[in-house]
Amino acid sequence: MSDPLPPTPSVDVEIARRITVITSRAVLLFGVSGAIVFPLVAPDRVGRVYVCVLLAAFAALCLTLVQRGFVKLSSKILALSILTGILLGGIFNGGIEAPVIASCITLVSFCTLVFGLRNALAYTAACSIVFTLLIAFVEPVVPPGKLRAMVSIILALVNALILWETTRILRGSAAEARAEAERRAQTEVALRESEERFRRLADNAPDVIFRYRLDTQPGHCDYINSAVERMLGYQAQEYYADPGLTNKVIHPDDRPLFQALIEKDQLPGDVILIRWIARDGRIVFTEQRIVPIHDANGHLVAIEGIARDVTAARAESERLRVIEKQLYQAQKIDGIGTLASGIAHDFNNILTGILGYNELASVSLPPATPAHGYLEEVRKAGLRARDLVAQILKFSRRHETRRTSIDLATAVADTLRFLRSTTPATINFVTSLKPGVIEADETQIHQIVLNLCTNAVQAMSDRPGTLSISVDTVTVNQELANNTKPRVVPGVHLCLTVKDTGRGMDEATANRVFEAFFTTKNVGESTGLGLAVVLGIVTSHHGGITFETSPEAGTTFHVFLPVQTAKAPIPPAPSTLPRRGGGEKVLIIDDEQSVGTFIALRLEQLGHRVITFNDPRLALAEIKANPEKIDALITDLTMPGITGFDLLVELKTFAPNLPSVLVTGNLNAISTAKLAELHSVVVLEKPFTGDELAQAVRKALDMAHPTQSPA
Repeated sequence: MSDPLPPTPSVDVEIARRITVITSRAVLLFGVSGAIVFPLVAPDRVGRVYVCVLLAAFAALCLTLVQRGFVKLSSKILALSILTGILLGGIFNGGIEAPVIASCITLVSFCTLVFGLRNALAYTAACSIVFTLLIAFVEPVVPPGKLRAMVSIILALVNALILWETTRILRGSAAEARAEAERRAQTEVALRESEERFRRLADNAPDVIFRYRLDTQPGHCDYINSAVERMLGYQAQEYYADPGLTNKVIHPDDRPLFQALIEKDQLPGDVILIRWIARDGRIVFTEQRIVPIHDANGHLVAIEGIARDVTAARAESERLRVIEKQLYQAQKIDGIGTLASGIAHDFNNILTGILGYNELASVSLPPATPAHGYLEEVRKAGLRARDLVAQILKFSRRHETRRTSIDLATAVADTLRFLRSTTPATINFVTSLKPGVIEADETQIHQIVLNLCTNAVQAMSDRPGTLSISVDTVTVNQELANNTKPRVVPGVHLCLTVKDTGRGMDEATANRVFEAFFTTKNVGESTGLGLAVVLGIVTSHHGGITFETSPEAGTTFHVFLPVQTAKAPIPPAPSTLPRRGGGEKVLIIDDEQSVGTFIALRLEQLGHRVITFNDPRLALAEIKANPEKIDALITDLTMPGITGFDLLVELKTFAPNLPSVLVTGNLNAISTAKLAELHSVVVLEKPFTGDELAQAVRKALDMAHPTQSPA
């Protein structure tokens, strides 16, 4: 901020000061000159010298008093000295010299004011010559007494005119001075307001605004706004007091870059990324736009810039990058699931034919035929294949999280059956699965077991090893609860333990195992999402994880899940006896000819009459033509032209009570809500046996005619 202007003096005081200064200088000049000249030209007039010395002394005193601010006192002394000089001049010189002395003093003062000090003597001399010539022409014709009177009158008039003109000039000068002072004051106020406004804007700005000096004190901070305190914890005064703080806050790895930019005078026009270190040790990422300041010779003397905190933005960008990567991986997994579902659908059609014709062959042969044993092995292999396909469909199923009471041991066992077929034979499985009920989403529990076991198998892939999986009921105390990630509530939990004899992990790797996308495997071998997903699922189930590991000593994971006191629901055991028909006419629609033929043959063996169609539109036309002659309908879900679901919906318009069985190789292809819309429809998943087919048909007939007794 600039210094304020001095207060504007009043016009009268300013005029008095100026008149006093000018007159004092004229009197001083006259006195000094007279004291030097009069002894030379008129040695007999000693009184004149005394008068000149006295006037010079009083003039010097007045100038001194004015400089010290005593304007009024100085003006009074000056007036008194002039009157005294005139009086003494009249006494010592017969009266005529007194008006002359006063006129000379007034004339010198006026010329000094108007023409300046240097030209005052010249103009005064010219006026004296003119006055002398006038006296020379007038004196011979005018008596001496009248001449003295006329000269006195003329000099008085001239003095009055000069005084009036002097006052007018001084008043104008004082008015101009006051106007200039007022303009300066207004300019100062406007400048102060503007500076305050921009200072307020700068201090309230969220970004750090700075100016560093590079010429006299390199690195010294000329200005920095208060945003630096919010960003780094340092106050602006600390920057001003410590020139080294400017370089201190720059991250050591970024100091060479910053120094090189300054030394080469090649500051980028675009933003640069520089890390600052806050008072508490935080790393603050800043985007800085720096402008060079050069002097008249083109030398870099300072830099000005704006620094924006982008730490949160970078973290958000990194989070979005991780989410994008997760989305990409999820899309890949989703694509694999879709592919698996399609393959499983086709494979289920094949398995339906294998199991179906195997059953037809077994029923057709005499009981004592040795081929029954062979066919039984084929049936067992087909059922194993069916279970494997069911597991594939279960893991690829896409649905919202649905938690129910499940037996953890059963869920783990289901996953292990799926995992064994893909595990190298060098890995030995050891299991100890004790029953226990938890509230969980079964698919997510499968995912936990699958991820943990897959990691364990990969850790032992280059050597023979043992994979131990156990489920047991444990009581978690406070000490153990404090060590789980995340912390669990102490109490009874089911503990899933997965232990391997693999390579293990060092401390650095163990500290990062739950980070998303962190992996020790080569590119393409792993997504790095396994344990991060496990931690997310366990956290959502209010559980916790601990693990122990060391290099070449294997790894053991413990997953703690809250136990439920309720028992898991036990599904009803399926009936092993086939349900025979009573001559009902069943219409069969399946685009797979082998599956349709098997269904027809098996139903005929069970006492039903059948009619088979491979084209669903032809079948729909047949039903429309003779709806009362069809007792039941069996249709595949996925068919060309029209789906089984759409066919059943259309049938509701003219045959709403027709018992129906919807056969599908992929139950995920139709939502539960849509299935609920189909009343009196039984869903039968492929592959199925003849007995399961007979039970489904009988169930559909009973739902449509509940008062009838089954055959």
